[in-house]
Amino acid sequence: MIKGVGALLILSASLLLCRERFSRQRQKLLYIEDLAQALSDMASAVRFTGLTLPDAMAQQQIRLWCGGLFTAVCQGYEQGAALAESWQRAIEGLDWEVKRVLQALSWQGDREKLLGELLRGAEALLETEARWREVMRSQRKVQLAGALSLGLLLMILLI
Repeated sequence: MIKGVGALLILSASLLLCRERFSRQRQKLLYIEDLAQALSDMASAVRFTGLTLPDAMAQQQIRLWCGGLFTAVCQGYEQGAALAESWQRAIEGLDWEVKRVLQALSWQGDREKLLGELLRGAEALLETEARWREVMRSQRKVQLAGALSLGLLLMILLI
């Protein structure tokens, strides 16, 4: 009886570990989607309402997933750093692929160039998100199979 309970706990722990890992992967995807939408919204705000880029960034601070990034950029800008410098400091801790896309954005030029950069960045992030989603989908199957196999193996060894 005790061995059966132990085996059940091992199996449950492996499934909970998979669930936690899947949740973290989903959060990464949501972050990228939110960031892409933020860049797109910034382009719309600059184009249609005439906001300046710093003001458009300030509007993005309320976002659930990526609002902290825009808060860090705005704080750096308010402390006297250039917008591009604040942006580079804020994106420093991001995943390398997302960081690569965001580093490529140019914060200089006329209004049309800036709008193009924002929209290009949003598209690149959505492409990155789609690639990650596909990779994560295939990894989930392998991780779940591995966790179940390990859990079942330990159950067999205990019984």
